[in-house]
Amino acid sequence: MPAGQGQFVPGAQADEPQNPCRLIVNYLPSNLQEGGFRNLFLQYGNVVNCKLVTNKSDGASMGYGFVEYEQPEEAALAIQSLNGAQLEDKRLRVSYARNPSPELKNTNLYVAGLHDDLSQEQMNQLFQQFGTVLSSKLLRDTQGKSRCVGFVRMSQHSEALMA
Repeated sequence: MPAGQGQFVPGAQADEPQNPCRLIVNYLPSNLQEGGFRNLFLQYGNVVNCKLVTNKSDGASMGYGFVEYEQPEEAALAIQSLNGAQLEDKRLRVSYARNPSPELKNTNLYVAGLHDDLSQEQMNQLFQQFGTVLSSKLLRDTQGKSRCVGFVRMSQHSEALMA
């Protein structure tokens, strides 16, 4: 890979998890409560810590949360079992949580003004020149026509700034 060129790694983490017991769960239903969130993960092992991120004003789920297991094998089983699982009208994304670091914050980009014939692969290639693209989504309407906007998650804050 030429210098300054990144890659697209779907569903990847920037680095190996330093804590293989800690998971992040995305695309949770807004009506999910802390108890239901915890119960969803208890069947895969001993949950040491569980935090559903909620809106402070109304208590509704913000759509994501964190789970920490006692053993790495328990976390791996939860990923294997629940990643991609349907919960109400949402398809869960369960993966290892990245470790807190200023360089890992603010890596999500909202991109507008995209050409209407840009493909998902072309969008990935466009942002790879700035670093590693962890995930991306080109938004389309119900007929499959591009909305000319999308989201890109870079591996590091510095890459997002360059993009």
